[in-house]
Amino acid sequence: PLSANELRGSLRITPSPNGRGMIAITEPSASPNLLSEPSTATVSTSATAASAALAAVRSSIGLPDGCVAEAVRTVRVGAVWQSTFALSVHGIPVREASVQTTIGAISGKIMTIVSTMPSQPAKTNAATLSATQLFSDPTRYLGEDRSNAVTSITTPQLVYLPITGGELRLCYEATVRQSTPPHAWCLDVDATTGRLL
Repeated sequence: PLSANELRGSLRITPSPNGRGMIAITEPSASPNLLSEPSTATVSTSATAASAALAAVRSSIGLPDGCVAEAVRTVRVGAVWQSTFALSVHGIPVREASVQTTIGAISGKIMTIVSTMPSQPAKTNAATLSATQLFSDPTRYLGEDRSNAVTSITTPQLVYLPITGGELRLCYEATVRQSTPPHAWCLDVDATTGRLL
């Protein structure tokens, strides 16, 4: 198994340039080998190695308690394996945030771990307003198009949305469609204040 101390010792962790999340870059000579046989690695073994690396450094890259990272894609691109993880906190998906790992396909060593999870934890994980209250009249969120008839609306789902300042905001997300003119709006409405985000 991967030693968390061994991996953390080989990483240089810095805030991402956009202020959202962290970047961990390894010192190649100090990085542990994650793939025992890099030349015969598969999507499955690379995804497992990426998950182990992420588990070893999750607190160092700012993933909060209750955050689950689920591998959603692992591909080989040239001489590296890239894995992408979708994030959720307390079972609620986090939009526009992920973790990506890069492992050398030849060396088998971790090269980077990039998290776009905001640095500020969510202030709440419980909505104070109901989806029914917020979406009983979705046209109020449509600005100049509010006079056009709504033809359909998806069931609002709770999600976390990163906002300016590196904070996660709990909101309801729904897609509203209009036929004349044809529009599809993805609405994110704050589950506490009822404001459109």
